[in-house]
Amino acid sequence: MREEVQLIKESAREFLLKEVAGREVSIDRNGLDPGLLSRVRDQGFMTAVIPQEDGGSGLDRDSYLVVLNEMAKYSGSLAAAIFMFNSIEYPLIRETGSKSLLNEFVSSAGQIALDCRLFSYGGSGSAGDLYMFPDSRVVATLQNDVIRIYRKESENPEVVSQLGFRGIRFGHLHGPFGEEVGSFSGSGKFISGLMERTSEEIASIVLGISSTALAKAVEYSKVRYAFGSPLKAFQPIAFPLAMRMAQLSILENFVFSGSEKSRLELIGEREISLDFARDTTKLALQTHGGYGYIEDFGVEMLYRDALFAGSFFWPRSEHMRSMATALYEDEAGSI
Repeated sequence: MREEVQLIKESAREFLLKEVAGREVSIDRNGLDPGLLSRVRDQGFMTAVIPQEDGGSGLDRDSYLVVLNEMAKYSGSLAAAIFMFNSIEYPLIRETGSKSLLNEFVSSAGQIALDCRLFSYGGSGSAGDLYMFPDSRVVATLQNDVIRIYRKESENPEVVSQLGFRGIRFGHLHGPFGEEVGSFSGSGKFISGLMERTSEEIASIVLGISSTALAKAVEYSKVRYAFGSPLKAFQPIAFPLAMRMAQLSILENFVFSGSEKSRLELIGEREISLDFARDTTKLALQTHGGYGYIEDFGVEMLYRDALFAGSFFWPRSEHMRSMATALYEDEAGSI
């Protein structure tokens, strides 16, 4: 890892220890409060990858990935919010070509947010029924392969429950909307490109979640006793945890290597990391036994977040089809 990337990682960890550590469950229950998001912005994390000429921090990709990874170790919701702002909403707003909207968007980082679940496979979008952040001021709709962006009129959307990243507090928003402030055509191509370009980001987030889940499970296995011995003494506990820790190290070395990757590798690392996170957080939950399901322990939260992370963009079948196409350098897996 390059020295400058290591410094960014240490800066993010220092911030998290001060501002987030010990509040993970509270954030999941009560949401990301404006004060915390403001401090995240002041540190430059909320606009991490946005170029400086557009008012962002202008971090390089390697630095951005470690920021997401560190954030996810403490709060999957916070990592997801930073990811969505930088990797989904910013490209979407930039694509409209509206400089004034772009300036407004970046200057209000953490306030304007578009829910990436809008971009679902086979969906056309609807101006009357969309999922949004409660504090969003703009809304995007898919209409006949055209993405249109409107100013939001409703200020009090209904909050809906979801599996993971609950700290983000998605809302159920109903039209009508106000002034159209941007649009561009070719939404299918834009979304499919976005799906592949963000593979590393998703991998970084779920590996951060996995890291915390493993750390919790290993620590618990040291202090929890059964039949007079610590859990770590039992092979069915110690062996899987050791294997998962080794696998995590290998995956981290690949994702954060900074090396150029093929299209197959880029898409594949997302799917492999998601599978790993699902299995690892489930193992952590099982290691804690009944205590793992108690919200105060935070283990079930990690499991929920790992599962929910796979819902970003198109279903897995589409990612697998893209991997097959990359393998054969031609369309594959269509039957």
